[in-house]
Amino acid sequence: MVNRNLIYLSYGSESEYRRTIFSVLSYFSWCGNLVESTRVIIYTDAPEYFGDFFPDRAVEYYLLSPELLDEMKGADQFVHRIKVSVINLTFENYPDENQLFVDSDTFFTANATQLINSIATGISIMHVREYAIEESLEMFASYNQAHFPQSFMMYINNHAFKVGKEMISFDNQDYSWNSGVLGLHKDFAGYMPDILKLTDQFYANSKWFISEQLAFSFILQRKTEIKPAADYILHYWGKRQKKLLDHLLAGYLKTGQGIVFEDKASFKIKTRSYMKAIGNDLILEQIEIAIDLKSWIYAFKKCSQFLLSNPMNLKLYIELFSTLKGKLKRADIINGVV
Repeated sequence: MVNRNLIYLSYGSESEYRRTIFSVLSYFSWCGNLVESTRVIIYTDAPEYFGDFFPDRAVEYYLLSPELLDEMKGADQFVHRIKVSVINLTFENYPDENQLFVDSDTFFTANATQLINSIATGISIMHVREYAIEESLEMFASYNQAHFPQSFMMYINNHAFKVGKEMISFDNQDYSWNSGVLGLHKDFAGYMPDILKLTDQFYANSKWFISEQLAFSFILQRKTEIKPAADYILHYWGKRQKKLLDHLLAGYLKTGQGIVFEDKASFKIKTRSYMKAIGNDLILEQIEIAIDLKSWIYAFKKCSQFLLSNPMNLKLYIELFSTLKGKLKRADIINGVV
């Protein structure tokens, strides 16, 4: 008997569709014992794209027309509000079932059965706790985006918000949790209008692109115990990591060639392989950023980490050397050494 929905939002490009397909297949591999009790729903503008990959799986599709997508963005045309809208829509269509929303740029890397089954009244799931709002100012300033948290903190520090039947104040010590994974009990459906309203208010008054994440984070940490999913689900949200995985998936997931899903064991190995590739790329990116900032000690630590995590892998050693050579040469040129 179905008692939960696994929700994906996938529209706009072939790379988005491939990411979703790989994530769904990873769920089937790692959490196969939950398949019979889970309805998989993909909200998409191209349901026909997915047919080759799930011929024998009970996957449902909800067509997102351009008009519906526009409506879901709300008055301020906030693209991430669509996530809130599809979760709310799923609660409306299946009020007696829990919801597990997973971003398309994710995949399962371990058996998350125990975590998923832990969703209950007062217990929710998000991907990982990231930072207190007061800590975000310095972080976003490094990307020349300090104005977003500044506007947001000014707004929440001067307002109280109605959540359910009570007025709640938020402050700079509240945490932002990554919303790449959202596990919500059916009882949480009553708070979805508040999530939508807070998302609209937060975005209208700060233009911060994580406004929907903040709305979920603030209400869930006040009303539930949030459990992290990062040990079971990898969320590769960085542009560079998305580009890497898109390259890998383009050669692996090809339409018109039938299902690529092998046996569960083989697919698990592939998820681990991709997780390793993304982890290595993150370290290389951190090394490049450290060199740009002339943080030589941090760069050395990251180089050591890269070498220790890839013992005797000549190909990756060459990649590291190439990264260092390119970045250091560029730094010399900028500084007038060359």
